[in-house]
Amino acid sequence: MTSRLSATLLLGTVIAVGAAFFLNGSVVPQAFAEGADMSSHHSTDIVEDNQASFGYAVLSHEMNFIYGTKQDVSKARANAGGQQPKLWFRNGSTEYIGTSTSLFSSLIAAQSPLKAAYEKKQILDDEQASLSGELEGLSAEQLDVRRQGPEQGSSSDTVEQQNQIARRRASISERITALQPHINAANSNLSLVSASVSANVHDMLAKAVADKSMVPIGGR
Repeated sequence: MTSRLSATLLLGTVIAVGAAFFLNGSVVPQAFAEGADMSSHHSTDIVEDNQASFGYAVLSHEMNFIYGTKQDVSKARANAGGQQPKLWFRNGSTEYIGTSTSLFSSLIAAQSPLKAAYEKKQILDDEQASLSGELEGLSAEQLDVRRQGPEQGSSSDTVEQQNQIARRRASISERITALQPHINAANSNLSLVSASVSANVHDMLAKAVADKSMVPIGGR
């Protein structure tokens, strides 16, 4: 199963796909979705950021995670396969490969704060989308009542139906307005957590290169 996202950085097995939006100067995830299988027994999560200064991949028999530019995704895919977990890292123009199981586990664990922040935001986004859908439905219902009014022959019934719909629309609009500050706060928190996780992951990978847990591909 493959999922894909344009974002600053996500790490883990639940990753978003689709567009990205800018928040306080950072690109942060907008929506979750699922794509096609990368293999019959892999779970593959892809975070695509074409402005990424580094890229990396966590590759194993059970799951793949790839972060970086489109070119990074292609190169990481080329390194996928085999039973032993692999780590692929591009820093600037140099690519590295490693098989440290402790680093592998640490990278997976590093996503926990970000996953929690995203899930909190996703609950609010889903609620907002649901309310917006209800509002659109009521708009369509209101239009139908207006069209059918002359045929029903009772203007008082039509007016009452219109008033009921208007009250329901007002109630939903109030709920959407009240929800927005919570969504804004969740977005801000997600941006901060994303930046923190990004810096943490880069530091972990750079340290692995320094202690030779990851070595340049091709001996560069």
